[in-house]
Order: sequence, then structure tokens, then C-alpha cells
Amino acid sequence: MLVCLRNVELYRGDLSRTKVMEDKRRCGHPAVPPNARVSLSNSDIVPGTLATYECDEGYELFGGHQKECTVRGDWKGDSPFCGT
Repeated sequence: MLVCLRNVELYRGDLSRTKVMEDKRRCGHPAVPPNARVSLSNSDIVPGTLATYECDEGYELFGGHQKECTVRGDWKGDSPFCGT
């Protein structure tokens, strides 16, 4: 029988030393709309990282002000935009 395990490192001959590896999936840098800036809660952009959006002076933020990096490697939340 063949069993496939994701993110698992096996040591040959000694299954008692099986080591589950940490998922290294990361998100790409989130999109930054015109007249906006984004700050990240973690520079590694790993799952759980929050992207917080702010608009330049004179512009108002429309939509959500934060997105979160998911374990799938994508961003959860709608992309905001800055307008007048």
C-alpha cells in the first residue's frame, strides 16, 4: 500500500522518528491600489499575516481595511480602493 503524506519528512528505517514539517506556504505581496499604502504585520508574509490599508492624505478608504494571508497562500478579504 502506498500512502502519500504532505509536508512530512520520513527517516528511512525508523518511523518512530517521523517529523511533521511546518507548512512553508506564503502569500505574495498584496495588491496596493492607487493612492494607498499597505503595512504588513509580518515581513515573511506567512499564514496569519495581516495587510492593513490606508489611503494617502485627501483620499477616503472604500471597502475593508484589512486582508489576511491564508494557509492556502492567498489573501482573504476584498481589495479596498481609495477615492475622493
